[in-house]
Amino acid sequence: MSTNLSYQPSSGREMDVDTGSTLNTQNVARIQQVRGYPAVSILLTGGSTRHGDGARLAGLVETAAARLFKEFSRPEVQPLLDDLAVLAAAAAIPRPGRSLALFANRDLVTVVALPMAVRERVIVDETFATRDLVHALLRSPRYRVLVLGADVTRLYAGIGAVLVEVIGDGFPLLGVDGTGDEQPRYGVDRSAVRDARLRRHLHAVDAALAGHLRDCWPLLVVGADRRLSLFRQHSRHRAHLTDTSPGTFERRSTAELAQAIWPSVTRMVGRRQQQAMAELDRATGFRRCAFGVHQVWARANEGRGALIVVEENYAYPARIDPHLNDLVPADDVEHPDVIDDVVDEIIEIVLAHGGRAVIVPDGTLASQAHLAMTLRH
Repeated sequence: MSTNLSYQPSSGREMDVDTGSTLNTQNVARIQQVRGYPAVSILLTGGSTRHGDGARLAGLVETAAARLFKEFSRPEVQPLLDDLAVLAAAAAIPRPGRSLALFANRDLVTVVALPMAVRERVIVDETFATRDLVHALLRSPRYRVLVLGADVTRLYAGIGAVLVEVIGDGFPLLGVDGTGDEQPRYGVDRSAVRDARLRRHLHAVDAALAGHLRDCWPLLVVGADRRLSLFRQHSRHRAHLTDTSPGTFERRSTAELAQAIWPSVTRMVGRRQQQAMAELDRATGFRRCAFGVHQVWARANEGRGALIVVEENYAYPARIDPHLNDLVPADDVEHPDVIDDVVDEIIEIVLAHGGRAVIVPDGTLASQAHLAMTLRH
């Protein structure tokens, strides 16, 4: 057993046990930057019952402990095991089709909810296993939900089925104030006064929204019918508006909101897929397309990718030929020289060059080798 790699939690470490880490680019980068052996990653997918999922999670924690005991004495890693126990006890068991990623080492202890199923496993390494986090970020629809309430207006960030409230940078925003010199005088239409107040409130909402819409994510707006109508008429962010959903959700839980809007999100995704396929067809007619992983890899690295369309579960592990900058397929995905999924790498390259990415159901691009890209020039 090791005698020189004892687990000593650092004084400045982060421990996000209660709420976990939101699945976003900043938090994934933060988790990826953590170094320090042993770093334990545990991946769990939700099943049919909470009891069964809890038992499987406990089993994965036991597997992690067994692996650690092969290298360390119990006193050396007991603090880490205690952290994992606290993390597992506090983590919300995921619904079927969703997952949890638990991470623990001397500098960071956190859990991240994922919007899709993953391969359950335990990894002990120098760094955390973030492959599934990156995959979820790149291949799940991203959108924002604005809840226009009478008392408070809230903003949420959505990745797949996971919805997280935005706190800060203008939100949550208090609702319409009905006091002061705006009380309607005799003979004045009360509804006109209310609408005037609401328009001023929507102007404040617009101002707060401006800093959150730079990445052009679709925007779903939820609220009472009158508020939705005025938002559609007066908001300067109408171009971002993808769908509206009537209802009052400012006092409802995030889980209830996520369930209520999911049909709208599904419609949004379907429309974007149809638009992407139509755009791909037009570009094909002008011969401004690349098909298949080898062509798309080359054109993406030239910065020519405008829109990449890829099937949901298509993956391509490969090595990069340093002489030809071409891809060599690989089976040993755990080898450090292997990119475990070149498709995710290509999506990142296209996005970094200002392009877009749309994920379509498996089989949609069967005749285009599962992956296609429109070209800028």
